Amino acid sequence: MSQRNDRGDDYRRGNYGDERDRRYHAPSLDRDDEPEDRRERRREDHGRSGRGRDERSNERHVDSPRRPPPVVCFGCKVVGHYRSDCWRLWTNPETRRQMGADGYRCPPEFQRRGRSGSPQSNRGTFTERSPFEESKTMNRTENLEKTVEAMKAFVDTEMARRAEKERKKLEKAQAKKCEEEEQAAAEAAKRAEELKRQRRLNKIRKQEEEREAMAKDVEVSVGLRFGTVDDRLKNIIREVLSESNILAKDKGKAPEAIASTSGVANESAIDVITKSTEGLQITEKRKRGEDTPLGNNPRVTTPTKRVTRRTNLKPLRLAEKLRMRPALKKTSTLRLNRVAMIAVKAILQYTTLERMQFLEATHRDLIPIHHDEIRATCAREGVPYKTNLQAIFDLADRRAEVKFGPEHRGTGPTIILDSDSGDVSNEEDDVSNA
Repeated sequence: MSQRNDRGDDYRRGNYGDERDRRYHAPSLDRDDEPEDRRERRREDHGRSGRGRDERSNERHVDSPRRPPPVVCFGCKVVGHYRSDCWRLWTNPETRRQMGADGYRCPPEFQRRGRSGSPQSNRGTFTERSPFEESKTMNRTENLEKTVEAMKAFVDTEMARRAEKERKKLEKAQAKKCEEEEQAAAEAAKRAEELKRQRRLNKIRKQEEEREAMAKDVEVSVGLRFGTVDDRLKNIIREVLSESNILAKDKGKAPEAIASTSGVANESAIDVITKSTEGLQITEKRKRGEDTPLGNNPRVTTPTKRVTRRTNLKPLRLAEKLRMRPALKKTSTLRLNRVAMIAVKAILQYTTLERMQFLEATHRDLIPIHHDEIRATCAREGVPYKTNLQAIFDLADRRAEVKFGPEHRGTGPTIILDSDSGDVSNEEDDVSNA
């Protein structure tokens, strides 16, 4: 029983005792297609399955040697050649698939292969005629060729259509990309132009702000410098008019020094007024007139003011410094208004007022001009440029000198009123004393 089980295991594992069994073991072969001798040997093996392995091997060696059966191709299942010589190995897949569908088998010349040149006995094999020689097969082959050609033409047409579609799609994508690039370049150029215009506007605005700031600074400086020009012009006009009247009346006489007309009196006049008013004093009070009654109203009577005298109180004893009366500070009789120092010239010409008016008008005209234009004007008129404000005054002086000529200082006596010290001095006396 154990030997039978071992034999069954060998069959299940594929371990056959005979080499011929291993060679003819093909699961795809049908029982009807097997040779007759193989079926007989299988029956014998089943009959001897009850005996042992050693006994079966002894019978194999005792029997007369048999000639091995012909080889069978594992590709086309045809007896007489190996698979390496089969048409299924050296043909391409499409041809092999078509030939298999047509029922093609290997030609009979493959059956002549063997170890000896003696003719082999017919062992139940049969040979088929080539399908290419049959009319039906030829018609089918022609139809298949036409179908393949039509299919090939259809495939070529479809491939061409798809290639054309891909080409158009690629061209469309390329055109869209080019359009986007052009639009992006146009937008970048537009942004650059807008940025350039904005920078130009900012530069112009900055220049305007600088010009306004410069004009404001110049106006402040001119205002600080010429704050008292109006008062001085009034004084000069008055002096010029008075001197012109004096010169018209007394020609040939030396001009006298004229005091300032800005509310300042002469020292002699002040002394005269002071001496005349020293003796004035209030000697008697204003007497009240009689009360006139209004209608039936009685007269108004004011009661006498009474002060109670307290004799029982002792007087206060103050310290020495509290009992002493402080000395009164002596005030000066000369009172002068604190005004700016004004130099009054003895001789003034009519061109002085015109020169000052021309200088003031020139200053007002040059203040709003940009500093670059002022620098160019200074270079054109030969005036050195240091600062903008200094250049304005230098240009005004140069133009006044060109129009009115050089300014001549008067040689006559000049009265100088010093508001800080309150003294009145003569310029010629100061020069001579120096």
